[in-house]
This record gives sequence, structure tokens and C-alpha cells, in this order.
Amino acid sequence: MEPPVTGQVATVTGAGQGIGRDIALRLASDGMDVVIADLPRDLAERVA
Repeated sequence: MEPPVTGQVATVTGAGQGIGRDIALRLASDGMDVVIADLPRDLAERVA
């Protein structure tokens, strides 16, 4: 059994592509609030 993540917040850098994107999407699908960051900005906006 995994601990609940609802109500927790994660910050993922490099979340616009690759592994960072996959991690951000997985955490969000598990119910966690996710703050994403990447440069250039449009990469992060596509994931958001």
C-alpha cells in the first residue's frame, strides 16, 4: 500500500519534456498538486 499523496505539493524542474514531464504527469495523476518549471517557458506551458 502506497501512502496517500492527495493534498501534497511537488516541484518538478525540467518538467517540459522527457523524464521530468513523465514524473510531473504521474504525480498529478496520483492526486498530487504539481508545480512545474522548465526553460524555455513554452515547454512547461504545454505540460500544464
